[in-house]
Amino acid sequence: MALQRIISPVNGSLVAERTTSSGTEIEAALTRAARARIEWAATPLAERAAGCERMVVAMLDEADEIGAELSWQMGRPIR
Repeated sequence: MALQRIISPVNGSLVAERTTSSGTEIEAALTRAARARIEWAATPLAERAAGCERMVVAMLDEADEIGAELSWQMGRPIR
């Protein structure tokens, strides 16, 4: 496995280091995602809508922090 370095576009500093996934790990993740999609599709629409609404509320509650993080990742100022 290789080491991936994540460099900030803002100032060139090292943000994080992660080991890359193996082909086997990637295939396992894709299999889990495919199963999750099937389970999600089998979930009643009202329950899916409620889950999406909860996610929107959570995102709005953290909007300032999320905006700052995304801005930092892109190397762009918040406007």
